[in-house]
Amino acid sequence: MIRLVVAVMVLCSATLAAAAETATPEGGQSLACEMTPVGMDQMDFQCPFVATGALQRLRFKADFLGSHDDTSGSLAAQLNGAPLVCAKGSATQLTGESGEVSLDCRLQAEEKAGAKLLLGVTLKWFHARYNDADFRSE
Repeated sequence: MIRLVVAVMVLCSATLAAAAETATPEGGQSLACEMTPVGMDQMDFQCPFVATGALQRLRFKADFLGSHDDTSGSLAAQLNGAPLVCAKGSATQLTGESGEVSLDCRLQAEEKAGAKLLLGVTLKWFHARYNDADFRSE
């Protein structure tokens, strides 16, 4: 069982890395994140990106399967180590939702061109199955 969980986590990490710098149908660009499992129901993500010098609209989204009335989940974000309040329209908490559900954080960054930024995300969930995550420009 532990080998299966580790294999799934490695596969998820490889999927996120392979998605780096990939154009998407929505016109956004997928950006790479490094995923670190923390126990069975928590993952930490580190998503580096470079400022363009203009306003950047970004979104981190995590998808879960198999949720039902006793499912809960949360997303906490940091930008360069400081707590980040996700923008309006984000879904950083879920409780009692059934089926396929998502947590997401929308953010805006406007820094000097070339500045290196780091989005940190901690996902925690109960009674659901982590499926995938994506960090992209919008």
